[in-house]
This record gives sequence, structure tokens and C-alpha cells, in this order.
Amino acid sequence: LRAAYGESGNQPQFGQKFTQLNSGNVSGISSFRIQGTAGAPGIKPERQREIEGGIDATLFGSRASIEATVYEKKITDLLLQRTLAPSEGFSTQIFNAAAMRTRGLELGLSVLPIQRSGLQWNSRANFFLSRSKVTKLPIPGFSVGNINRGAIRIAPDSSPTQLIGYDSLPDGTRLTKIVADATPDFHLGW
Repeated sequence: LRAAYGESGNQPQFGQKFTQLNSGNVSGISSFRIQGTAGAPGIKPERQREIEGGIDATLFGSRASIEATVYEKKITDLLLQRTLAPSEGFSTQIFNAAAMRTRGLELGLSVLPIQRSGLQWNSRANFFLSRSKVTKLPIPGFSVGNINRGAIRIAPDSSPTQLIGYDSLPDGTRLTKIVADATPDFHLGW
């Protein structure tokens, strides 16, 4: 039996925490101007926590082995970008807000059906799957990317890898809908 627990973080970038000044030139005079992103001094690092457990077993005099692992990863304080009112003098600001969870299962089986002095046959199969979900999103859902080439839709209680695209009704009306998920249902190898 085995178990593991770990935590890590992702620091916000300098320009997300502090308002940056860009150098410029006004009529030949060096100047500084404020960049369009407002700094957020209270911003915190994204936090990631993962817990996993599993079992490894050797069977039949080391002629077979099995491995099974389950895991759950939670990310909190995800950094998001919000649009600010133009009257504030900035266009955007980064803030902590969202959370997501990923759960998965990994299975492996190895067998050694033939083991002789001149021949050894080892066969291995593995299977794994992963499911992610946005568990907290305090802003309306949004799309990332160009819908003409496939965009990702981020929305509460949904997969963060769902793809949206255009579809047409029989009368020719074009609508936007979820067409697939970029995460495969499962992976299987032999």
C-alpha cells in the first residue's frame, strides 16, 4: 500500500501584483507611463494540493504484478483577469477567485507468461483516466481562444477543457455549443 500528499503554489507574476511602469518618449523627452494592468497588492499565490493512494502487488512467484492508483488534485485561489471600468485608468486586473478539482485513476498489469533461458516474454497493459471540474468561478463563464478554430469554455461545474464551436440547425441558424472535451475519456496501452 502507498499514499502521498503534497502541496505547492504558483506565485503571481510581478506585473500582476505591482503596477508596472513602461518607458516611453514624448517629443524626445524620456518618460514613464502606467501599463494597462493594475497591480493587486493583496493577491496570493495559487495553491495546489494533491492526495493519492494506491496498491502495488506481485503475484504468482513474480510472474504477474498489478498497480492501482487513485488521486485527487485541488487548485484554489486561481488567478483570473477581470476588465476594469475605463474611468479607473486601467483596463484589467488579476485577482484570486476560482478553484478546480481533478480526479483520476491509473491501473497497470504486467505478466510474464514465458521465462526460459533463451526466451522471455513480458506483456504490460495500462489504463488511466482523468476528470477535471471548475468548482468555483465567481464571474460569468468565458471562452478562451478563437471559436472559429475551437475555443475552450470555462464555466462553473464544468470541465475546464470543454471545446465550443459552431453548429447549424436545419433552417441554417448558426449556434454556439459545446462540441467535445479535449480530455480523452480514457487512455489504454498494451
